[in-house]
Amino acid sequence: MTVDPPPDLAIEIDHTSSSLNRMAIYAALGVPEVWRFDGETLTIYALVEGSYRPQRASTVLPLLS
Repeated sequence: MTVDPPPDLAIEIDHTSSSLNRMAIYAALGVPEVWRFDGETLTIYALVEGSYRPQRASTVLPLLS
């Protein structure tokens, strides 16, 4: 991880299956933010104390909410 650190952001689009079961993988990798679009709603999740919590705005791209 020191040579190739995790990305600042992961984006999941749930078209055929849910990405919720992959959130633990992103957390283990230390990805600080995940955006999830379920076909209707975009939810921004931030990694807080080892798990993802929904946020009102992005910390990676603070102009987006």
